[in-house]
Amino acid sequence: MNARPLTCAIGVVLSGLVLALSAPAQATMTVFDYGVVSAGPISLSGNAQITGGTKAHRPAIFSELSGDPNAIELSGNARLAGDVYSVSPTDDVTLSGNTSIGGLRPKQMSSLADQHIHLNQAVLALPSLNVAAFEALATNVIDANSATHGNMTLQNIRIAAGTNPVFSGNVNLRGLVLIESPNVVRFEGNVNLVGMIVGENAADDPSGADSISFAGNVRSRGVQALPNKAPFKQIRKMGGSMLIAPDFDVSFQGNTKINNGTIAVDSLSFTGNTRAKVDGSVLIYGNTQFDLHGNTRLLIEHGPNQGMPPGLGASVPEPASLLVTALGALAALRARRRRNG
Repeated sequence: MNARPLTCAIGVVLSGLVLALSAPAQATMTVFDYGVVSAGPISLSGNAQITGGTKAHRPAIFSELSGDPNAIELSGNARLAGDVYSVSPTDDVTLSGNTSIGGLRPKQMSSLADQHIHLNQAVLALPSLNVAAFEALATNVIDANSATHGNMTLQNIRIAAGTNPVFSGNVNLRGLVLIESPNVVRFEGNVNLVGMIVGENAADDPSGADSISFAGNVRSRGVQALPNKAPFKQIRKMGGSMLIAPDFDVSFQGNTKINNGTIAVDSLSFTGNTRAKVDGSVLIYGNTQFDLHGNTRLLIEHGPNQGMPPGLGASVPEPASLLVTALGALAALRARRRRNG
């Protein structure tokens, strides 16, 4: 089936439903009530899947991109267990091939639009990064003189800026991996990560070259799998995330297998035979496309109102919210002055 006519048809079906969508309910929702939230477009293709841990759990995807006909695109045999949400009031959802959303195929378009595609949603504020809490835990420095290949175990490491390391061979990473900016970090071969990765804020790096890639037979488990003793006691208390790096471009490929927590990055792609079980949410801060291709499977197992994991601070208010707050404060100040004469 051609994607464009179907897209237009969905837009027509939805045009009478936009006003019926419950905007007040959206005000109580956070990014952690969705499986995937992206500031940019979202694309699922090939045999890519986003599923829940149970039939009752259907993780949704949310794109904050408006005015792009491919803001959310499913093609091939892509499968999404949950619903689609978009801030756009128009037809920014494109479906083609044998895709499914919420268990329905494109041929069931009317029901699909009525039940599982939600437009005109309020913008969600993505939480800010708070790396300070992790700084003291990264006690072992990796720099240009450090070995990162072969049979070794590294614990609670800090990758110095400009190191650009490749971790390969039978490398075991335990606890915290703190990455300074700028850095291009690659995990390859038989790397086994038990813990979490935090990328420092790279907003001041004009090169925009910060990236993290996973390939080969990389495996990852969360901090709860660490022993409850030194030097891991503190990092065990800060679980809930696998990767917090809102200024880093991140890619997963090969036979990577993940059983970990929330992923919060600038851009993200899953390709190859990647299997990712995420106990939390996937958050993409940049406006580049979030891609799931090939035979990838993203399984999201969190429940509603799961809450914000350590390392992600208070949500950044939208500009409009900041203006409203400022005007409210000014009005309150003027009222106090009037009362005080």
